[in-house]
Amino acid sequence: MEETAYSMLALLYYHENSEKIDDAVLSSGIRYLANNYYKNEYPEMWIAKGLYCPINVVRSSILAVLYKSMLQRQVRPETGIPPALEQVEPVLELKP
Repeated sequence: MEETAYSMLALLYYHENSEKIDDAVLSSGIRYLANNYYKNEYPEMWIAKGLYCPINVVRSSILAVLYKSMLQRQVRPETGIPPALEQVEPVLELKP
């Protein structure tokens, strides 16, 4: 999850500052992160020869992606959320 969130941040940056990336690709990644935000366990990563998963860091990276996508992408006025999140279980209240 953490690696996916960091990859999505990079893709959103590239989309905004360089070439446009297909909306389906971005939407898929955003939906995946939003749907898995409240998991109690995330995959552990190798840190200094040990497995480690700081849940608050992982969740903050996911929130960064959701927030960046909300700022960068067109937000629907009637829902106040990006189109990619319309079919996602509400994990947090996103306000425009």
